[in-house]
Amino acid sequence: LATTTARIIFIGLSAASSVQPVEDGSLPKIGAAGNGDDVDGVPSLSESDDCGCVLGEGKFCGNDGQCHFYNCEEYYKYGPVIYTGYGPDAPELECRDTTAETEAGERDSSSWSVAFRCRSLDPPPITRGWTRYCEASTPLSNFTCYGLAKNTDFQSFLTEAETSNLECNSDVYNETGYPQYTYTVTMSRPHQSTCLTGFDGTETFDRNKALVGTMSSSFETLTVPPTSSPTKYPTASPTLTITPSSSTGTIGIGTSAIVAGIIFSLI
Repeated sequence: LATTTARIIFIGLSAASSVQPVEDGSLPKIGAAGNGDDVDGVPSLSESDDCGCVLGEGKFCGNDGQCHFYNCEEYYKYGPVIYTGYGPDAPELECRDTTAETEAGERDSSSWSVAFRCRSLDPPPITRGWTRYCEASTPLSNFTCYGLAKNTDFQSFLTEAETSNLECNSDVYNETGYPQYTYTVTMSRPHQSTCLTGFDGTETFDRNKALVGTMSSSFETLTVPPTSSPTKYPTASPTLTITPSSSTGTIGIGTSAIVAGIIFSLI
């Protein structure tokens, strides 16, 4: 908790620039949000399930009653407020693209944009990182999201996938239909992170699904401690101390005016 708070405070104090700068083709490092295993039976993280959105088609039910693709821009505006912090006074989402990609950890599904994988993580999946970074910050909250730039080059990822000879023989998971290309959707907020189905996995890679329906978001909040109350009682007035001098017939300097006034009033 202490580490998280320190990080949020840092973001709040540096929120004037909002988006972390993309320099030398790099993106901010993404934090872990999942272990890479599929999560069955997890409901769509949306405001409502009344839109008629079909599971596996890359969409969620927004707070406007419409279906929207799982990507940073649409999820920030139409997703659940507890996962985004969006509202009438919320800052605009600012995004940057780069030709480089974030580092993809083989056991951290939130760091992948797309993967060619078995359902199990043994053998390790072939993955590609993110090429787009978005952020909306205030002194009290921070929403960050990774996505894919429209000009993302998938060629090296596809070449590696096609030559990998990946075989899926897990004794734990049902590997029917695997290996396949998967399209990442993860989101997190304090004490909760979720990896769920956006688009269903495909036997052949679908570039359009990757570009419009993948994301990895995180929402953090900062609780500001109360300020100390003013002193309940007024400070006592300073007391006047008369200190006799050690010499006979003299008085301390601080009381000379008072004593002189008394003497002259008696004459």
